Amino acid sequence: MTPNRRARVAGIVATIAAVPFLFPSAASATATLGQSHDPVGPPAPGACAGYLWTAADAKATPVLSKSHPRYVIPGLTKPAGTINVSEAITWDARLPHEKDDEDDNDEVVVLNVIGDALQAPKPKAEKYEKMRVEYWKGDTMLAATAAFTPDLLDDEPFAWAITPLGRVDIFEEADRVELVHASEWMKTDDAENRFYPTSVCFNWSPLYTESSVSANISCDKAVLTMTNNGTAKAHLRVSVNGAAFDYLVSSYGGSIDKTIGLTEDQWTEVIVTDLDTSQVLWSKKWFTDCVMAPTTTVTQKVEITPTTTMPAEVLGITVTAPTKDVLAFTGSHTATNAGIGATLLAFGLGLVSLGRRRKIAD
Repeated sequence: MTPNRRARVAGIVATIAAVPFLFPSAASATATLGQSHDPVGPPAPGACAGYLWTAADAKATPVLSKSHPRYVIPGLTKPAGTINVSEAITWDARLPHEKDDEDDNDEVVVLNVIGDALQAPKPKAEKYEKMRVEYWKGDTMLAATAAFTPDLLDDEPFAWAITPLGRVDIFEEADRVELVHASEWMKTDDAENRFYPTSVCFNWSPLYTESSVSANISCDKAVLTMTNNGTAKAHLRVSVNGAAFDYLVSSYGGSIDKTIGLTEDQWTEVIVTDLDTSQVLWSKKWFTDCVMAPTTTVTQKVEITPTTTMPAEVLGITVTAPTKDVLAFTGSHTATNAGIGATLLAFGLGLVSLGRRRKIAD
């Protein structure tokens, strides 16, 4: 197997292996494209807050093509962290005598004609003047920029592109950084084409966690939601009454729910700690008391005084019975009058009978 074929196979295998390490970045690059009929060199790199790689001179400028798909930036390594390629500049210059199968000795000659007059016919279109950046550790590709440089314009002999490639996270140190031609990661028409990367700006920052905890506590359970909005995976420990439970929360908004059962009339103490920073993210101690005391209804006792009928005379002692109030009479007097009349009639008849008895006796 040729070295190029081995490189392609390794690239495919590494790309598959690296899928879990890739994070979203720009799906496509927003590039500034330019071209010129007159001889013109590549644009100068913009301000770079990180590490700026540039092609040293004409003879040292690397070429990327289907035949030479990879260029390793000499001595460049990157520790685990977030790497943002804020700018990549690619450039091409094609002379009239160029042909598709040109040999290696002709690949840098175009750089030596800058400043000379050039009258060239319209260049032949090349479809795959595209590049991305890959980060490797040994035979394993840790990550690659999701965005790549666009195909250069083909209307004029001189063309260039200025492209941001976005950011990517790596969780191990990359022992080499490679500039890679499109034929290594996408299907092409197998036609020979080439171009020149001239500068790349790398901005690096360390990975970090950004964890938070929210709680929903009821009578029978407490649900903790642990969220991580950082770039690194968060190692969190949940301590429940002294018992420890460890969790790994993924980055970029990953979350995990921890459910804790509660018991009536018992204390519960929960502490959530970030193991990477030893920071206590959340803590609470509480007593579960959800059963209400029974409601007691008190009935008021009503004292009733019994009515006692007292005899008029007891053992020679005269007792005066309670005098009752005389209520005003509101009815008819007919019954009262009839009683009085009957009494008088009986008294009169008694006197008459007594008089007859005395007359007979006389």
